[in-house]
Amino acid sequence: LLLGSARVAALDRRTLAPGPVRGAVVVVTGAPTGSRGLAAVAGAGETVVLSAPGTPLELGGRFRVDGRYQPLDAVVRDYYATQGVHLELHASEAVMIGRRGGIWGGCDALRRAALAGLAVGSDASPARGLVAGIALGDTGAIPTGSRDQLRSSGLYHLVAVSGQNVALVIAFTIVCLGAVGVIGVPARLAALGVTVTYVL
Repeated sequence: LLLGSARVAALDRRTLAPGPVRGAVVVVTGAPTGSRGLAAVAGAGETVVLSAPGTPLELGGRFRVDGRYQPLDAVVRDYYATQGVHLELHASEAVMIGRRGGIWGGCDALRRAALAGLAVGSDASPARGLVAGIALGDTGAIPTGSRDQLRSSGLYHLVAVSGQNVALVIAFTIVCLGAVGVIGVPARLAALGVTVTYVL
């Protein structure tokens, strides 16, 4: 009850208000789609939707932003409220000044290495973008048209970290380890480690 109450209080906490902002430092904390993603505002203890037209965002990237805080569109307001997000930071200028460190920085580095291994970049083919989406939940390289097709067909969940994808990762890991003779507890522990890395 206490943990739940604290979480609700954190979701409802608002320290930022609509208006202009200059030199705000933010860290992209949610996998971005092109130039839009969730970002934590340094020193505010609050997360916003960062929209930086023309600037490709990177998970874990630290940006210095000039722009304006504005209320979220009514269509998505309730959805983002469940994540404690109440404002959009619409950037007139966003400059990358580094990357976050620590455990999450290490996870970001693993993710970048995996994307590089899949040869997924800004000019990746739709097929490679789809593979990155299914394997890593990274939808940034999937063309907008393809994302719309996935949504309209009801298959967008394939490019999200879902229970189904986690089960596939576990099964793939155990089968591959079994093929080289690693079975039992070592295989299960390895599958657990791979799953944790995948989800992070």
